[in-house]
Amino acid sequence: MEEEKRSRYYPWRGKPSIILENHNGVQMTGQATGQKMAVSEMIPAVESTKEMVKNTFPQYSFSPVYLCERGEIPVAWFQFKMPDKEMEHIKAFCVIQNEMDLVTFTYPCMEEIKWKSIILYSFGTWREIYEDS
Repeated sequence: MEEEKRSRYYPWRGKPSIILENHNGVQMTGQATGQKMAVSEMIPAVESTKEMVKNTFPQYSFSPVYLCERGEIPVAWFQFKMPDKEMEHIKAFCVIQNEMDLVTFTYPCMEEIKWKSIILYSFGTWREIYEDS
C-alpha cells in the first residue's frame, strides 16, 4: 500500500506492521499486539476487543466470536459489516510464542461469499515457522 494511502487509512501510532491491499481494495493487515497471553485466555480477550470495537462503531452489526481449531494454531475471530462503506471486516486473533497477534481482512460486501470462504479456510492452514537466528 502506498504511504499516502497508509497514512489516510491508519493515521494513528501503532499502525499495523503489515498492510497489504489488492487492486480491488481488499485489505489485509497483521501485527503483534505485544500482549502476552496463553491460548486459554484468547476467547475472553477477543470478546473484550469485540465489545470495545462495538462501542466505537455502534452503527455496525457484529457476529459472535468464533474459534477455529482445525489447524495447528487456534484462531478466534469476529466479523462486522459496514454498509455505509459497502465493506465487511474480519478481525482474527491467534497466539504465537505466547503473544497475541491480530490479522484483519476488509473486503467488499458484494464479494462476501468469496472472501469469507477463502479467509475462513485459511485459518485451518496457519502454522508457526521456526527459523534459526
